[in-house]
Amino acid sequence: PADVRKMLVENIAEEEGLIGGNTDHGAHDHMDMIYDFCDKAGMSKDEVLNVDMTPAWYGRALYYLHSAREEPVGVVLAMMFTQEGQMPALNSEIVLQPSRNITGLGEQTEPQSSLLNTNLQMKTIHGGSSTLRQNI
Repeated sequence: PADVRKMLVENIAEEEGLIGGNTDHGAHDHMDMIYDFCDKAGMSKDEVLNVDMTPAWYGRALYYLHSAREEPVGVVLAMMFTQEGQMPALNSEIVLQPSRNITGLGEQTEPQSSLLNTNLQMKTIHGGSSTLRQNI
């Protein structure tokens, strides 16, 4: 359907940093944000690109592949929206605050000046709404 095609194109363009999504952060290439996040955690871009998939990671990838091939498009879109919005929001609540408590790192004035703020920025960008999301 045309609305699904439009939503997928919009999402890919937003992931690639070609459009700014619906946030105040504007356009961001998501892979660059991942590299920045990992760099702040002490992992180089080369290490990120050459990491071996763990069995759990591989299993999750196969699960998504199977679902995309076998499930109705509505189920696949619901799965995608869960990952795009709900999971980052949960990371903010469940991962970031305890990490701040453990590391002593708080909010900083520069939005990309800490590992935690980079994760929060990714959560905010992914929490934006797309054309199709607004209609679901």
